[in-house]
Amino acid sequence: MSCVPCEDLLKYAKGRRLSGWIVQSPEKFDAPSPLAEFGLDRPPMSWQYVEIPDAAEE
Repeated sequence: MSCVPCEDLLKYAKGRRLSGWIVQSPEKFDAPSPLAEFGLDRPPMSWQYVEIPDAAEE
C-alpha cells in the first residue's frame, strides 16, 4: 500500500521489522496545533503534511 517496491523495503529494513501507518480519515484543522499538545517536542523524521482536497472546490 505504500507504493514502495517490496525489494526496496527489504533492503531498507536489513532484516529488521518495519512498521507503517495508514491514514484513513485525515482531519483538517483551521490552525496548526503546538507539537506539545501531542506530547512531542520536535516533529518525527517522517513527519509529513497530508493535503485534503477542499470539497467546495469539486
